[in-house]
Amino acid sequence: MSTPPDLVVLAHHDVPGAQAHALIARAEAAGASAALWSPRDLAVEIDDRGPRVLHRGVVMQPGSILPQGINRSFAFCTEALTVLEERGSEVINTASASAACVDKVTTTRLLAAASIPVLPTRAYPWGARGADAPPWKPPLVTKPARGSNGDGVQAHATSEDAVSHLAADRVLGPEGTVGTELVQPLADGAGEDIRVVVLAGQAKAVTRRRATGGFVTNGANATAEAVDDPDAAQLAVDAAAVLGLTYGAIDVIRHQGRAVVLEANSWPRDLDYVGMLCGLDLIDELVKVALDAGRTRHR
Repeated sequence: MSTPPDLVVLAHHDVPGAQAHALIARAEAAGASAALWSPRDLAVEIDDRGPRVLHRGVVMQPGSILPQGINRSFAFCTEALTVLEERGSEVINTASASAACVDKVTTTRLLAAASIPVLPTRAYPWGARGADAPPWKPPLVTKPARGSNGDGVQAHATSEDAVSHLAADRVLGPEGTVGTELVQPLADGAGEDIRVVVLAGQAKAVTRRRATGGFVTNGANATAEAVDDPDAAQLAVDAAAVLGLTYGAIDVIRHQGRAVVLEANSWPRDLDYVGMLCGLDLIDELVKVALDAGRTRHR
């Protein structure tokens, strides 16, 4: 049997990204064995002996695993990561914590239940027939519950436009699944947000992002700068704790005179860039946390 690596970065084979390669390189520079895995290389096998994960046909149990941007295959990856966790691997972030961030309805519900300030939100199925005018003054924003990178986010000047969008027929997802759409008031501070990278319970990097056009702050040509915002930093640390994140990027926005959580990212892809802005090596820090966690778990 092949020796399992100390660290695995789980990312899509076709778009692993520079960050995935940087994590591998930093782990190897620290003297650890590391490998880049694609979900397509994995299988979950279950029989009377219990479940186990195979990598290219071989049972493998890495020390630590860092998932990176696996939204497209998350249903399968949840099963695989859960089995790996149960059999002793340290998964950062855990499958349950990542699931809490993949779906914005879940994120908002969990945070609100813990008294973390959030934007008021309604959730509807695609093609909602029961959608009525939300109780907030327009403009309003609609967005897919499982969208990322600003995909599908739309502003609506009137309540009628928002309701019409929610009620529109959509193409069903794989196997006839029905998607979820959110509607929210456009935040007072739209066009600018604070991104806080949290690692091991600490706010490591705080940046302000500004949109150069429209209101989606992580869109093309957005600008970012390091800032000192203790309120946003503490809110992000609290939110990460509620969601069970060892690390993540919490996006905070201003609305009605207070800071609220806009969304949480369990696989932020801009650690190198944010670290550069803040004079930090976030890649190195994350690798150290992952390797130390794996070693601690296997003592």
